[in-house]
Amino acid sequence: NVGRTLGKFPGVLTIALDMLKSILALSTVFLLLTYTPWRNVLSGYKYLKEIFICITAFGVAFGHIYPIFAHFKGGKIVSVFAGFILFMCPIDFALCVLVFVLMFLRFHRISIGSLTAGPLAALLLMVPMILDLTVLPDINSFDGGLYFTPSCFLHLSYYTFITGLLLVLILVIRRL
Repeated sequence: NVGRTLGKFPGVLTIALDMLKSILALSTVFLLLTYTPWRNVLSGYKYLKEIFICITAFGVAFGHIYPIFAHFKGGKIVSVFAGFILFMCPIDFALCVLVFVLMFLRFHRISIGSLTAGPLAALLLMVPMILDLTVLPDINSFDGGLYFTPSCFLHLSYYTFITGLLLVLILVIRRL
């Protein structure tokens, strides 16, 4: 919407800032659960750090859709969802951006690109989980997508896939 009304540069800037908003929120939760005394309390619970990150993703998405300061009339969650995918699995993000660009170049409609890349992102979140492509020897030590690892794959659980799938459903519903 910003790109249509104000031009390309403000539109791209808005997308980047929305993605940054998502990444900063997810990074804050990740850092708080990793480097504060909470890590000792939460250390015995499997997947708990990942669950908190997924709950934060829902909070950011609903805060973007229904902001209090704009009388509960917000934007679509495409860029917030892209920030979530970039944080959780950067390789999936790169593939989704490629699909988005190809669909946009083919049909010249951003909505078709986002409606294609969104479900693809949710499906791609299953790949590291199913193939067990992980750099982590222990499933309890969820690292988040911000660590630079040789393969950039994480051990993602069904919580991340379900979060991605629900965010895609919200994306599609908001687009229609």
